[in-house]
Amino acid sequence: MAHARKPRKLKGAQRLISTDQALPVPAALPSVPGNEVMNLSEAERQEILSTIGERVASAQPITDALSEKMRLWEKQYYGRWENAENDDAEHFYLTKSRERLHVVRAFLLYLASQLPQLVSFRPKVRTLSALKEDWDKAKIAEALLNHDLDDKWRFRNDILPGWVTCFLKHSIAIYKVTWNEDPQRPDLRFEVVDRALQYIDPLAHDCRDARWWYEKAFKTRAECEEKFETGEWWYPPEMEGRL
Repeated sequence: MAHARKPRKLKGAQRLISTDQALPVPAALPSVPGNEVMNLSEAERQEILSTIGERVASAQPITDALSEKMRLWEKQYYGRWENAENDDAEHFYLTKSRERLHVVRAFLLYLASQLPQLVSFRPKVRTLSALKEDWDKAKIAEALLNHDLDDKWRFRNDILPGWVTCFLKHSIAIYKVTWNEDPQRPDLRFEVVDRALQYIDPLAHDCRDARWWYEKAFKTRAECEEKFETGEWWYPPEMEGRL
């Protein structure tokens, strides 16, 4: 039976850093009520908030127009009337959109499942003498990324179906890639976001060309209570005793 190897102790001269060079880490960083960004004056904070407000207002018309279209597309998907004009006993709604969407969705997911790999790398040849080395590096990177997509992030099974459904319903689907804070879960998290909550630079011709991008987010009651308990949020003096 195999036994776990004991870690080998390093001599002091072999260590990258000694205990004398290590600096103590404070148990908690100081927090300023109402201002989570350190070293910002109130005037600078207000200037930042004003800039954010102006940008969101400039993107508001496009987001509102898309939100209204998405609302009507959702009704069509679930077989509901756009308005109450024909919603009576004499009329009925043929819910064909949902059936056709799922047929196309199943076909696209079947095609994706038959691909031997999701991404393919090709080297940018520098010189003929370095061709083999560049090719080997490209194929190693390709194998590592495809392994992460299929085994770690389960992209085809868990992520792609939601993206395809959103794209077929609304003709647009956007991924948001963030970090997972839980060490027991994969390092990256892929999430299909709601376009009706995105405020994108209106001068951008494509999402990748946007100079700025804001997303409206909502916190649960438990998250809000935790903010107050930890002191990150605080009640203004005039609100004390009224909540």
